[in-house]
Amino acid sequence: MKKILMGLLVGGMVIGGCSSTKQAAKKAEKQAAAEQERLENETEVVDLEGIEVVASKVEDPYRASEKRVNNLVNTSLEVSFDWEKRHLFGKAKLDLKPYFYPTSTLILDAKGFDINSVTDGNGKALKYDYDNDFLTIDLGKEYTRDQMYTVKVDYVAKPNELLTDGSEAITNAKGLFFINPDGEDKEKPMQIWTQGEPESSSCWFPTIDSPNENSTQEIFITVKDKYKTLSNGALISSKSNGDGTRTDHWKQDIPHAPYLFMMTVGDYAVVSDTWKGKVVDYYVEPEYENVAREIFPNTVEMLSFFSELFDYEFPWDKYSQIIVRDYVSGAMENTSAVTFGEFMQGDERYLVDYDGEYIVAHEMMHHWFGDIVTCESWANLPMNEAFATYGEYLWFEHKYGKEDADNHLRQYLVAYLAEANNIAKKELIRYRHGEAGDMFDAHSYQKGGHVLHMLRTYVGDEAFFKGLNVYLKDNEYSSVEIHNFRLAMEEVSGEDLNWFFDQWFLRAGHPILDIQIDYDDEKKISIINLSQKQDEDVFQLPLAVDVYVDGKVVRENITMTEREQSFEIGVASKPDLVNVDAEKVLLGEKNVTLDKDAYVHLLKNGPKYLDKYEALFGLQYHQNEQVVQDAMIAAMDDAYWAVRSRAALNLDMTRDATKAKALNRIKKMAVSDEDPNARTSSMSVLAGLEDASLKSIFEKSINTDMSYNTVGEALKGLAKVDKDAGLAQAKKLEAVDSDGITAALYEIYGEHGGEDQLGYFENRYDSESVYSRYVLATNYGKVLSRSSDTKKISAGIDKLASSAGDFKGEWFMRMAALQSLGEVKTAMNSKSEAGESSFGPLVEKITGLLKSFKEKETNPRLQMMYQMMGF
Repeated sequence: MKKILMGLLVGGMVIGGCSSTKQAAKKAEKQAAAEQERLENETEVVDLEGIEVVASKVEDPYRASEKRVNNLVNTSLEVSFDWEKRHLFGKAKLDLKPYFYPTSTLILDAKGFDINSVTDGNGKALKYDYDNDFLTIDLGKEYTRDQMYTVKVDYVAKPNELLTDGSEAITNAKGLFFINPDGEDKEKPMQIWTQGEPESSSCWFPTIDSPNENSTQEIFITVKDKYKTLSNGALISSKSNGDGTRTDHWKQDIPHAPYLFMMTVGDYAVVSDTWKGKVVDYYVEPEYENVAREIFPNTVEMLSFFSELFDYEFPWDKYSQIIVRDYVSGAMENTSAVTFGEFMQGDERYLVDYDGEYIVAHEMMHHWFGDIVTCESWANLPMNEAFATYGEYLWFEHKYGKEDADNHLRQYLVAYLAEANNIAKKELIRYRHGEAGDMFDAHSYQKGGHVLHMLRTYVGDEAFFKGLNVYLKDNEYSSVEIHNFRLAMEEVSGEDLNWFFDQWFLRAGHPILDIQIDYDDEKKISIINLSQKQDEDVFQLPLAVDVYVDGKVVRENITMTEREQSFEIGVASKPDLVNVDAEKVLLGEKNVTLDKDAYVHLLKNGPKYLDKYEALFGLQYHQNEQVVQDAMIAAMDDAYWAVRSRAALNLDMTRDATKAKALNRIKKMAVSDEDPNARTSSMSVLAGLEDASLKSIFEKSINTDMSYNTVGEALKGLAKVDKDAGLAQAKKLEAVDSDGITAALYEIYGEHGGEDQLGYFENRYDSESVYSRYVLATNYGKVLSRSSDTKKISAGIDKLASSAGDFKGEWFMRMAALQSLGEVKTAMNSKSEAGESSFGPLVEKITGLLKSFKEKETNPRLQMMYQMMGF
């Protein structure tokens, strides 16, 4: 699965009374009740008056892998639908064996069904008990592990009647979704689709809903003739029923986990390619048929790349990708039938800015790591998601070069550190966690992908990719835990890797490394002083060090094993630069003390994009020296767009000398750079100058640039030099579906808008992407504060409160909404004190909301904000 943030990437749930531990939880409840009764009988009551009682932190429960009692061998389903009632009519035929011990009972996950009948393979009725979460079946006899048996269940699934609770990763856990089922929304297609991960497949068919289970499958889907269907495996037949309906038969003979089962129904255009005789399909809404291959770029080439890289050919029947509306996540790696949210879909101009290629790579990588080899428990989720995330890096490295891949790696680090430093540091493999959805975070994804890159660098490419091959072949079509991967890497490398896996996979935190470089001229040695400042235990850190002396580069390899450690390297003369972590692979925070000359040297001579990025970052603290400005101006000619962009953004354009040398280059970048990201960055620099002479450039970009992001920056620039012209152009662009445009409009309206613009904020609030809603919320309070319409202000307060009080959502969304509510409260209070009494109740409303939210807020940064606001 791919979690999308910023138009970007992730599902604990409560369904009825079901938790993610399922069968084990049911037994645990009985054991816990017995233990509670024992304690009540044996515990002496003690008078605690005068004794201070300190509450201890409640530890998350240990999440064991699901106990295997029965082995699900094959699942056969027949389904049809009542769109009006949002019901699925199902017949399930399950073939099973006892896993090891003899058993006469089968417990199936089956959430919120009406059970019509339960029979054996011969149609004989079986006794059963059903509590709306679990279907417990008396098999009528005891079976041994050598005996196959069959159970048939006739049922009705009613997903809209379930009491479900999603997560940040998967916002709704009801498993089966009817989209616009009555056809009332003429702008939205009628669809049915499923989402199984983590444990929601049992919302639409009875199964053993655990990642360490797997089975083959077939499904017969009956729909109206006008609809297309998609499911796992191959389409075996499509049979007309003579009544305006059709039954499609899909079948997959290779086993996979139940959460990977999928089904979609809707009106689609299907564009097809082939790969080694296998069908490669792209399902899109009909209006996007002509750009279907661009929506899912380079799919066929990726299949060849990953197959060759792992020396393990893609084994599944086909590879289909489909877009669905109102999706509850980003994308999902359903075996051979990947689901994507509608954010992937757009016209040719939309695709200039939004490139979902990394998501295509992520979901395809899962077809080896997640589908062929599956995590045995959600505690081991990085065995799926860390690999899929690293698949993005591997594809970019292959297709676009190491610069693009390393830029992606940098984004991994940024995402992980934001979560680690603002929310919590956690182990990658977490045997103690809350609901399953708690595992879908920047640790399992971005930290995990970065850790795999460090492992690759440490053992070398040949050993790393051979180790992946051994891991896949040794564990194919089964479930794994972290130690399976370690053993495969140790088998190939010949090295005990417990130290690496313990500190990176099984411990929380990351190194915070202070780096101080000294030079002893008398001894001709460069001294590297390293100190680990993190609270956690010391990390063992193998580090490459490049020493630049007299135009030459010498590589030294060191390993840090202590909290503070110094290393000496002999040199002919004082180095121009000592580059610690020269491979730029360390996951952590580095505090490097270099002078401006060393940073300039790194910018000019560093071979990697991350060298140049690190140099540009360091040079920000030397902005007052023209030699630094000149070095950054020169970097605007770099071959890689991200270096050009960062250099332009770093320039101090208030310096006359810098502006004189750089302005024409920035103008050229803004209008003609081949990369839209570079055009956008340089246009934002121009917009920040608030220079009326640039008005024609802004207007030309608005009318001619294919990148909406660049147009958005030009629009902001125009509004700064000509408010009326900016507002007029903004009005024309309100209908454009682009994060770059809407973000610009929110900022312009936040600065200059009034009553007429409030509707734009209110109407778009609930439907915006996370990124756009963040910008919306940040600016909404400014417009509301200028309003005199108490009804509109109250409605805006409600919208902002829905984000400020969303404690399962992103913390930064709560922060933006909190800031805006504070602005509105201040403005309304001023009006009330000035004698406008109608605004007093709005002050009371906000005060009551914020008091309530403050009691529930757990993020330290936001708790401090509440204190600063007087709560």
